[in-house]
This record gives sequence, structure tokens and C-alpha cells, in this order.
Amino acid sequence: MKIGIILTTTREGRVSDQVGNWLLEQSKAYSKSQFEIVDLKDFSLPILGEADPNNGIARWKEKLSELDGYIFALAEYNHSVPGVLKNALDYVGTEMANKAAAIVSYGAAGGARSAEHLRAIFGQTNTADINTHVLLSLFYDFENFTTFKPLDIHGTNLDQLFKSLDAWSKALQTIR
Repeated sequence: MKIGIILTTTREGRVSDQVGNWLLEQSKAYSKSQFEIVDLKDFSLPILGEADPNNGIARWKEKLSELDGYIFALAEYNHSVPGVLKNALDYVGTEMANKAAAIVSYGAAGGARSAEHLRAIFGQTNTADINTHVLLSLFYDFENFTTFKPLDIHGTNLDQLFKSLDAWSKALQTIR
């Protein structure tokens, strides 16, 4: 299975790249699937409805189509998903349909509210979200709110998340 670790922010000083790289490293211990970082920053997506001179929309949709599943390294902005992620998902049609997605969120409350909003979007894209969810606290898993240093307590949830994501990605492949 090919799984994309989606970095959901593009702003200067973001920490999603630290979380994404950690997930990529952890995948080696927990899964036999092939993982890769998919950074929204690399696609330069215009706001929905604006012109796309660099064809970032087509590249974004093509990247999502070639993957069997996803882990979203999800930030929480104003109790919801980052605007850049919402915009990117507004371009999605069938590219994510019948695929599995997991959420590893972070924020003051572990990104829980953002994760709930993302699950609602998954419903519209016909994406199966994995129940196990890793919540990372800005207070306990980040030094000075900027340097990612996850607590060891996340190991059990990571193990279940990777197992579920592998199983669901494989199962859903049969109906695509």
C-alpha cells in the first residue's frame, strides 16, 4: 500500500513538517506499507475559483489518486482545520473515494475539534476515517510550542492507527 502523510499547513514556522517526519519514521516500526510526505506547500493551490497558472490543482489531484490511504498531520486553527487544507480538499472529487484516512492532530486541546471537522469533510469525499486518533498537545508534546518532542504514551495509539490504516487501505482497494 502507498500511504501519503499529508502536511496540512503552509505557514512560516509551522510544525506539521516535524509531526509528518516523525510519522514517516514511526511508520517503519509499525507498518509494511510505503509512506511518503505530501506537503500542501508543494502544490501552491489557488483559492477555489481562482486561476491556476502552474497546474497545481491537477498535480494535487493526481497525487491523491495514486495513493491508497492517508495520514493527516492535522493542525487546529481557530477550532477547525487550517484554511489551506479546507481549500485543498474543496478541489477533491473522487480522488479520495473508497480510501482510508487516519488523523494525527495537534493543538491546545490535541487538535480534537479540527479532527471532528475533518471527519465531516471525509464524509463528503467518501473517505473512510480510522477511529483510532493520535492527539498531540502543544503543552506536553512540544517544547516552547515549537519543537516537537512527543511523549512515549502515544505508542499504543500509533500501533493501532497504523494497523487499522493498513487493514482498511487494503480492504478498500478491493472496491476501487
